[in-house]
Amino acid sequence: MCMVYTVDLPESRSNLQAQAETWGSQCDGFIAASNATDHSIGSIDLVHQGPEEYGNMWQKIRSMWAYAYDHFLDEYDFFHIAGDDVYMVIENLRSFLDGPDIIRQEDGYLDETSIKMKASKWDKEKGPRPLIIGLPMPHYKKGLNIFPRGGPGYTLNRAALEFFGKAGKMDSFLKDNIDSREDVFVGSFFQGNGIYLSHTLDRTGGLRYQESAEWLSRMRNHAKFASVGLTRGEYLDYAHVSEEFASFHLKKDKKWLKKNNRTMAELMHRYHAILYDLCSPR
Repeated sequence: MCMVYTVDLPESRSNLQAQAETWGSQCDGFIAASNATDHSIGSIDLVHQGPEEYGNMWQKIRSMWAYAYDHFLDEYDFFHIAGDDVYMVIENLRSFLDGPDIIRQEDGYLDETSIKMKASKWDKEKGPRPLIIGLPMPHYKKGLNIFPRGGPGYTLNRAALEFFGKAGKMDSFLKDNIDSREDVFVGSFFQGNGIYLSHTLDRTGGLRYQESAEWLSRMRNHAKFASVGLTRGEYLDYAHVSEEFASFHLKKDKKWLKKNNRTMAELMHRYHAILYDLCSPR
């Protein structure tokens, strides 16, 4: 299930419509949490505590996970959450989540980040191991913490969503916080319960969840990943780009788009046209 957070403003509506017209229709399920309902683009007016603003992103995300738990827990195996500034390659996402790496992790295998954090072995008798999957970012507060970078989005398997809901923490964990750092909070919840972030590297060491193609073309180093137990591999280039890329976060392209009199919605359609060979011959 693909879940998008957005707001009912002209630019965000345009972005969401582009998502719905491109990759959104390829998801098994697609909803966008907004402050207005428009079924033509998948948006619902999802009430949450506090104001509708970026500085209150945590409460919006908390309400989205609660909504998914209450209504969709038994309908989907995985739940990916991202903003209205992301372009997804759903075939690659589905292949990754249904692939051998994630299957063996649900069965108890610990990847590099879990080993780095000294995670406990999983008892198979409990069922699938809860997984939170994303682009790992180190955060140092009373030791090393690893949280999923919110920009490209992150994924929970059903066991993780069920744990978040059944533990009762979804209703009580930081329930009064007004803050934008939802990725830090979600990561800290799971880490505090011994569930550590699973990374998105492919077998060559390329990252499946990352920033935009434009931004990655300028990036030359990502030494920070060594601090979370990951090492460089045979990437497509210096930017850790995976041949199985699943999530492009386009926020860093805003200045470039404005300079070239283009919109993010147009950029999403451009990604879609290039990736699916829809460009007309010159």
